[in-house]
Amino acid sequence: MLIALIFMVLMTLIGLVAANTSTLETMIASADANKRGAFFAAEAGVDHVIAVLRPLFITNNQSQLATRVASGGSAENLSWSFALNGTAGVSSATTPTTGSGWRGKFDAGAPWITNFNLGNGYTYNVRVWNNNDGGGTATDNDATLIIGALATGPSNTRAAIEVSLFGDLTNISPAITYTAQAGGGSGKNYNASDVGAISQSNIGNIASVGSP
Repeated sequence: MLIALIFMVLMTLIGLVAANTSTLETMIASADANKRGAFFAAEAGVDHVIAVLRPLFITNNQSQLATRVASGGSAENLSWSFALNGTAGVSSATTPTTGSGWRGKFDAGAPWITNFNLGNGYTYNVRVWNNNDGGGTATDNDATLIIGALATGPSNTRAAIEVSLFGDLTNISPAITYTAQAGGGSGKNYNASDVGAISQSNIGNIASVGSP
C-alpha cells in the first residue's frame, strides 16, 4: 500500500508539471502569435500610408517635374513638405521633445492614419516626419520622408516600424502610378495576371502613355 501511495503521488506530481508546462507553452505561443500579428499590422500601416501618399506626391510635384523635363533632366527639388506642413488636410508635424526617443518623434509626426481597425483586436497608427535634412519639421529638402507605424494587438501587444521613403518622378508618370504589381511582379503580385513585369521601358510602348 505504501509503495502504491508513493507511486500515485509521483504520478500526480508528474501530471501537474506536464499540465503546467503545457499551459506555459500555450501562453508563450499565443504571445508570440500576437507579437507577430502586431508586426504585420504595422507593416500594413506602412503600405497603407504609402498608397495614400503616392498620388499626392505626384500631384504636388508635377510643376517640378515639368521644369525638370523642360531643362533636359537637370535636378529639381521634389518635396514631401505637403505631408508635413498641414496643407494636405492633416495636422502638421511638430518638434519632438528633447530626449523623448522614438515615441517622441512618432508623437510629433503628422498623423496620417489614426486608429485604423484591422479586426481581431489589431489597430495601427501611422505618422510621418522629416529626416535630418536641414529643413526643420515642416519643410522637406531632399525628397525623403520618415514613416513610423505603431500597431497594437490583443493583450496590449505592440510593434513599431520606421522606414525612409524616397520620392522621385520621371517623364513617364503612368509607370509611377501603376500599382498592380506592387506585390512583387509577375506571378507574385496581389491580383494582376500580367505575363511580364511592368517597367519604365516596356510601359513606354503603350500608345496611351505620354509625358505629363
